[in-house]
Amino acid sequence: MPRTARRETAELLRWDLPNPQTKALCMVRRTGALLTPWQNNGLERTFGLDLQEHRSAGLLWLDARSDAGHAVELFAATPARLEMELERIPLPPRAVFLSPTSDPFQGPEEAQSDAVLCAEILARRGITTWIRTRCRIACRLRDRLAALGDRVRITVPMTGLSIDLARRFEPGTASPRARLRQVDRLRAAGVPTLVSLDPMVMGWHDRQERLVPLLRTLTNHGINQVTAGYLALPEGSQGRVIKLLGTEDGARMMAEYRFGPITQLPSGTTARMLPRLARQRAYARLTGLAAGEGVAIHVCRWSNPDFIERVEALPSEKPRSLRDRWQASLTPTI
Repeated sequence: MPRTARRETAELLRWDLPNPQTKALCMVRRTGALLTPWQNNGLERTFGLDLQEHRSAGLLWLDARSDAGHAVELFAATPARLEMELERIPLPPRAVFLSPTSDPFQGPEEAQSDAVLCAEILARRGITTWIRTRCRIACRLRDRLAALGDRVRITVPMTGLSIDLARRFEPGTASPRARLRQVDRLRAAGVPTLVSLDPMVMGWHDRQERLVPLLRTLTNHGINQVTAGYLALPEGSQGRVIKLLGTEDGARMMAEYRFGPITQLPSGTTARMLPRLARQRAYARLTGLAAGEGVAIHVCRWSNPDFIERVEALPSEKPRSLRDRWQASLTPTI
């Protein structure tokens, strides 16, 4: 094998690790409530359950994973506390979102095991667990999730096929190809699994030369519908954005958000969205590109709370314009 090919193969294997930047696991004491109300698509009795301490609120690609070398801070005794809390609740939750402000499968298998154990506890009581992860799930833990049937639902976010962009915006996560393989394995094991295109950064992830190969690859893997959302930028994150992207690119990105509306994310974080018109145009363009590749786009409700009130059901005929395609994509999704 040529030297260049060996180097590229070694790099790909290294990047496929579940979290190459995490060096240790640190147990920390939880302060505050275990289950917290979680805003969603109108479903009542939905809660969030954080398994790990998070260093930044809501900005998923600038969370604890981006602090290279830091340990994953896992809350101690969460499964045991969950059992006790469920015993005391008169009306059990309908669904629980695991680690909504971080990634429940970052870190070593010991940290991942707590996530699966909590899902098993909830499933025994008929409660559905929602999981979003960009990291690689250990094989034996994947088998345990498969045993839960439709009581667990997993979403795997993807924003492209470029390893360089993944390193830049999602440090410490599995590579795009590794995520696709994981989706295939989860589906083959019978785990309900979805793919989402979020959080996309305008001008980086939504270029046609990056989107079209991604959409074609998704189609090749049997994925014909995805949820899409643009990044909602938490207030006070300017310094971290400039540190990540550099002065020029960071300033350009902050300028795009300058006149966008303020929203509150489901986690309670205050964030600024892109201007409404900019998002409308971007989603219309994305929907048109995806339609050409046989992929249906659903706009993420959490990323676009200002869209929902204005959406009216369209007739069943095929959309004829970009605006029609955008409106047709606004199906509320989890």
